[in-house]
Amino acid sequence: MRTTLLTLMLIVPTLSFAQQTNPPIAKVALSQGESTIITSTGLSSAALYESEIAAGDSLATSATGMLHVRFNNSGIASIRCNSELRIQEFTAEPNEVVELHLLEGSVRIISGTTLPSNFQLVTPLGIVRIVDTGADFAVSADAQASASFGVFQGAISVENESGAVQLGAGNDFNFAVVSDGNPPSAVATHPAGLRSGNCAGGASPFP
Repeated sequence: MRTTLLTLMLIVPTLSFAQQTNPPIAKVALSQGESTIITSTGLSSAALYESEIAAGDSLATSATGMLHVRFNNSGIASIRCNSELRIQEFTAEPNEVVELHLLEGSVRIISGTTLPSNFQLVTPLGIVRIVDTGADFAVSADAQASASFGVFQGAISVENESGAVQLGAGNDFNFAVVSDGNPPSAVATHPAGLRSGNCAGGASPFP
């Protein structure tokens, strides 16, 4: 009897932990250098090819790291070196909602099949929303309290408390910059923060 009770005591916590684990919403499609997956509970593991990612996880790359992540909604995130991207929310269909947080560094996003109104990327200086249809865009936030935005397909809106600007299809500009306390400002040239060549080994998801 005591053996049976002991066995149950060992099994129940295991089942409880399994029930609390979020289902995978993405997989690592490419990993170069050193990168880490950090769960919402603080556990960390190496981000390797085909590693599963759940809502609430953060993806952190080192000075030599770069990740390509493929989401269940056909979206893609290419995360550059010295970056951290958190999957804040990713709910399943039919009311799919995607919210990503770029805590630092640079990322290029293909938004996938999620409705534009249900997708957003949050940065320390502004929020990116999709306009009308899906988009292919990039964001870089550096340590000097500034951020750069660019769109390569589709259209996006970059918004903060001070203002907003639309970029891409149907608009005059494809790039924007923002500094702390200022509204986003459209620019004609490719911002330096989105250019390649700043990572060890030259790895970059940006053109």
